[in-house]
Amino acid sequence: MPLDIDREILNKPCVDKISFLKKREKTQRIDVPVLIDVQHGSVRYRYGSYEGEPKNKSSRIERPFEGDLKVDKKNYFYHPRLNDFRKDADPSKEDEFKFLHVTKGPASCKNKKLFYVYGRGWNAIDGKKTLPTMTKEEGDDYSWPQMRKPNTCYYNLVFDQQDTELPEMSEEERLTEELSSTPNKSQIHVTLTDTDSAQDVKRKIALKILRSAADIYIVCNKELLRNEDVIGDQRTDEQGSWKTFKVTLNLF
Repeated sequence: MPLDIDREILNKPCVDKISFLKKREKTQRIDVPVLIDVQHGSVRYRYGSYEGEPKNKSSRIERPFEGDLKVDKKNYFYHPRLNDFRKDADPSKEDEFKFLHVTKGPASCKNKKLFYVYGRGWNAIDGKKTLPTMTKEEGDDYSWPQMRKPNTCYYNLVFDQQDTELPEMSEEERLTEELSSTPNKSQIHVTLTDTDSAQDVKRKIALKILRSAADIYIVCNKELLRNEDVIGDQRTDEQGSWKTFKVTLNLF
């Protein structure tokens, strides 16, 4: 299900493409700023070709397109939000549609050129559009290796869909689950109670991947959890307040 969003930014002056990130009380310029965030990705602007541009595009110098002109705006692009941005990342961990792109839009799109694919089928739902001015500052995105400490494991915690209360586990059942091996260390499923903390989750993961709990970090809703943070408190009203619930931990 592709979406044309040129109308969102067609009449904005180029100076609006400059975005800033406040971090550690310093102002940092972003070369390829986010113009519109749509949860599964973002729309950005890349400076066009320039004289002396290297053949290896990864080595090119990105520069924000400044000025107040409203013409020659040809270099918008969609940047998908992946679980892992490393060059050797496993693509099977990602949604297939994030690797698709539209080569030609329908005739009804007229001269609009920017499209992105946000799902498969007619029932696909686009993410909520958020402009940079609608958020006070950008949060940390631990999908990027630069945000993570070296030689550590970062897991993104997601609450599983649940419609009814799960039966309470006995101590023996809980111990059996904790000590059971997992075939896929990149995705771990665990059962928790409403009193379990992030430290408890780290301990469960440590037993399964044979790593120290001190080298494991838990991220939930883009926030790095402290050891004392209770996992159940991170749920929204829509996710319920079940006493026993299941979560999935995906390795970044």
